[in-house]
Amino acid sequence: MRRISMVLAGLFAAPVLWAASLELASPFGEGMVLQQKMPVPVWGWDEPGREVVVEFGGHKARAVAGTDGRWRCELPPLEASAEPLVFRVSDGASSTVFTNVLVGEVWICCGQSNMQMGYGRVPDIAELVERTVAEHRPVRTLNVRNMISIDEADRCPLGAAWSTQPPPSAVAASFACLLQADLGIPVGVVLASWGSSSLEGWMPRNLEDRLPRFKAEMERELDPDHLALCRKVIASARESGKLEYADDEARALAKKLGARNANIYCRTRPNLLYNAMLHPLIPMACRGMVYYQGEANANDYDDMARYAKAQRSWLRELRKEWGNRPFFLLSVMLPGFGKTLASGPSRGDLEAVDAHSWAIIRESQMRILDLPNTAVANTIDLGEAKNIHPRDKMPVGRRLALLARRAVYGESGLLAAGPLFQRLERSGDEITVRFKDADGLHTTDGKPPRAFWLGGNGMPWTRAEAAIRGDSVALKIPEGTHPAEVRYAYAAKPDVNLVNRAGLPAYPFRAPIPR
Repeated sequence: MRRISMVLAGLFAAPVLWAASLELASPFGEGMVLQQKMPVPVWGWDEPGREVVVEFGGHKARAVAGTDGRWRCELPPLEASAEPLVFRVSDGASSTVFTNVLVGEVWICCGQSNMQMGYGRVPDIAELVERTVAEHRPVRTLNVRNMISIDEADRCPLGAAWSTQPPPSAVAASFACLLQADLGIPVGVVLASWGSSSLEGWMPRNLEDRLPRFKAEMERELDPDHLALCRKVIASARESGKLEYADDEARALAKKLGARNANIYCRTRPNLLYNAMLHPLIPMACRGMVYYQGEANANDYDDMARYAKAQRSWLRELRKEWGNRPFFLLSVMLPGFGKTLASGPSRGDLEAVDAHSWAIIRESQMRILDLPNTAVANTIDLGEAKNIHPRDKMPVGRRLALLARRAVYGESGLLAAGPLFQRLERSGDEITVRFKDADGLHTTDGKPPRAFWLGGNGMPWTRAEAAIRGDSVALKIPEGTHPAEVRYAYAAKPDVNLVNRAGLPAYPFRAPIPR
């Protein structure tokens, strides 16, 4: 057994699971949406040895609570239903009945502040939500309350409650409302997001064997001050219902650990959010996850470069924990933002393709496409140079819904993504850039394509003369130069204008020029 696991196991013994009476797991409640067209696990706790019966939609499933009190059964695949159905769980001594349950599509929406950000300052999304509610189109939300846990929690520590309203998140609300309008069936969103959270915060502890950086971070969490602060914050949150802590001892511990306050410290630590906010959801039947995160991992060049492997490892582990069913991941690329790192050249130039900028983490985010059942919403034409929380969230939700329709719901002919780089071809002094999804390639302003650069091999980076040729772009190599690489929109906040027939922007890329 690994040293860290041994130490943590000794410090924090697993709690007793069984309940004195019938109890359902956190994902189940009045007003919920159950996932259509796949087996639906139902689980909870009861006195050991009791038989539990679940009844829903004319189906019955049975289970017996084990010695640890946990029981689990499975409903068969269900058909979508916007009419309220009754969900009943009983054990002979007591029962729980929910009378307003729908069946449709369920998505987990996870990430940091740009996923958490509300739509109060986004009028077009506010209007969309208002229209959805007024038209009685079923979009519902399981709000997972923000909390941490040192151990893998079986229940959401501060609870999770279903609402019959769309999610308060701008991205999740626009995605869900647009998806519901397209599919015509109920959509349920499980909102589990928290500002400032890193990818590592949402990771299970067992990834430490595959990710050395994550393992090193987990080992640092054995510091007595870290454990003491976490204990104080958790105890206070359980008592008050809020993850806030402001007494002198907590402030001193947070300062000693290098954080402004205990709240920020806790929500930026590895593994703690996974334990409290994702683990209690497993193995809830759902279609997959919409993930908008990366800003917290973009403060260091190496961290941005490592993100690709870390995200792929994380997704593989999530799929294993959810039973390897088709668990889709729709990821949101970080948009344009005016930040460059001091570690690279051209610092402060938001269009420079050799600066150390968010271009590096966007490239890492695109590597999730190496795995099946994934898609990335391109936001390279969005964002604000001086605002890390841009308000142009409607295009993000719309692009996510388009990707879902093609990648998940079988609309194979739908032009759901922008032009995606495929390869470079060279002929004399001309380079041809070939794309996928480039039908109707054009520019938004009728001018030649911008943001293409040539350089490397001793040649300084220079803007390339570019022209559209059908569904490709031709680049002119300046006379007497020998560039080694093409880069497109590979900058902090590039000025782009290349789109396809659907008006969707071309994805950033960099690629070596063939000889």
